[in-house]
Amino acid sequence: MPGPGNPYATSDLGRRVAARRALLGLSREEVAERAGSTSGYIAYVEERVSTPGAEFLVRLASALETTVQDLAGYTADLPQAGPRPGADREWRRSTKRSAGGCSTTTASAASRSKARTDRRSSR
Repeated sequence: MPGPGNPYATSDLGRRVAARRALLGLSREEVAERAGSTSGYIAYVEERVSTPGAEFLVRLASALETTVQDLAGYTADLPQAGPRPGADREWRRSTKRSAGGCSTTTASAASRSKARTDRRSSR
């Protein structure tokens, strides 16, 4: 198993496989039998950074009563439907730009510019 003395890291796939197996209450031997593999290879997938082939992933997903997408993490941590955080801030920022992408001059910026011009002309 991975740890301070083990140079190998557990992959996200391995963690998902182990978690799903535990959720179903299955042993590695039972998953291996269902997937047409060996318990040693299931252990390898769970404990090491592995890249099993697509055919094996399909069999493994079936053995764990899930999908390849779930095992691969494609569906993990997807946000709920709705606006993105900060989307309103981006919209406000984008409305301050002209069609050419340049910032438009605001009233306060115009007044500062006029004040600088007035100071220069009074010298």
